[in-house]
Amino acid sequence: RGGYNSSCSSRSDDPAATVITRGSGQGIFFKTHGNGFEGAGTLRIEGLTFRGLGQVSVQAEGFNTNDSEVHVERVWFDQVQRFNLDTGAEFSMHNSLVTRSSSCALRIGFREFDGTPIDTYLERVTIRHSTFANNAGPGLCVGRTDFAEDDWRLELSDSVFWDNGGVDIQFNNPAVPTIDAVLRNNTYTALQSNRALRTAPVATSTANPQFVNAAGGDWRLSGGSPAINSGRINSNLLGQRDFEGNPRWFGEAPDRGAFESNIGSTATVLTVTNTNDSGVGSLRQALIDANAAPNLNEIRFNISGAC
Repeated sequence: RGGYNSSCSSRSDDPAATVITRGSGQGIFFKTHGNGFEGAGTLRIEGLTFRGLGQVSVQAEGFNTNDSEVHVERVWFDQVQRFNLDTGAEFSMHNSLVTRSSSCALRIGFREFDGTPIDTYLERVTIRHSTFANNAGPGLCVGRTDFAEDDWRLELSDSVFWDNGGVDIQFNNPAVPTIDAVLRNNTYTALQSNRALRTAPVATSTANPQFVNAAGGDWRLSGGSPAINSGRINSNLLGQRDFEGNPRWFGEAPDRGAFESNIGSTATVLTVTNTNDSGVGSLRQALIDANAAPNLNEIRFNISGAC
């Protein structure tokens, strides 16, 4: 946990302030169960940058384990071989970046033992508000063509895939007639799946997200980006932060990708100043005004007196 100033009196929430790297292309292996492939664990990786590494691999669930969970929040995988989840654990990634890495930069559900594919019993995958850009091949690969998996399910929303080699997203699951993948409000140009999707993607955009300076490693959204204010409206986002630690939702709707811009209508602050049932300063009037306004609104309480 880094990002502290010289006197350690404050710290930055920017994941780029804490960088984990190794020379000679070596990787990192996270494992939360015992050597006997028993036991289970929950792994949370948050507020970090992994750069210049070989494979970053996570194995949180063995052959005979209980269900495990892996959560990635506000993490940057940059110039790594790939981030490989070779486990059947439930996996979530929010507000994160995967850039300038190898093909299948985020690979989920792939495990080998002495070169032999092993069933990983992949379960639920949730990826939201993340950016996959400038990778050598697909930014996201889930499942595999050469090994039958359980019927995993995936939710992918409000994410940006751009300038990846070949296709942006790849799904494989030969064990089922249709793949249970729900895609909402994403930006990508090409998706490849060996089975039809059970649910048709919703609100997909193929427009250039207009990064500020991808060549210089800046994947924030420029002012004219069609990804701004075009994400899925979800009240659960009100308490979340984007990649840099800023409020996730600013404007008429949240942005797509890892970064939230400050473009759009600012929140209207409505203040309750009395306990009246109606009229100026009442909670009822604040609710009426909030519902009538088109943008994101906020009600605050400032009632004088002992209360």
